[in-house]
Amino acid sequence: MLSGAAANSIIKRLIIKFGSSDAVITWAKKNSKNKGPLLGVSERKRKALSEWADFVHKNGKRWIHWRQMPLDQFKNELTSIWGFGNWASDMIAIFYLGRMDVWPQSDTGVLKASKIVFKTSNRNKILTYIKGSETVAAIYLWELLNRKLHKSFN
Repeated sequence: MLSGAAANSIIKRLIIKFGSSDAVITWAKKNSKNKGPLLGVSERKRKALSEWADFVHKNGKRWIHWRQMPLDQFKNELTSIWGFGNWASDMIAIFYLGRMDVWPQSDTGVLKASKIVFKTSNRNKILTYIKGSETVAAIYLWELLNRKLHKSFN
């Protein structure tokens, strides 16, 4: 797994080289069967981008409706695409769709911070505290770790 800085560097380089995210996806599709990493993009990531291109080709701009779909329906639809799992669906829902109803249960940072703040990683117990503000709570928990504030908890 890449660090956020490394991933951002690769994304920036690809956008500069190809000019747009659509062009990057087209390149990934053309190179999805080539072995090993190319331009810093793994074979699996290129395949996932290729599968995304196929999904868009078959379904048009259906993804535009994901913001309004019930969360479970959105997650089921996105995770049906090869290479897109629960963590990816949570991150897309939070950072690209702006959904406020996402609790990224599989994110290691959220799990670590939850154990510190809520004294549990039990989803149901945590949801009793944060229901209706799941995304906001996750962002605050990530920030708690980013700023190393978790060290002040006993």
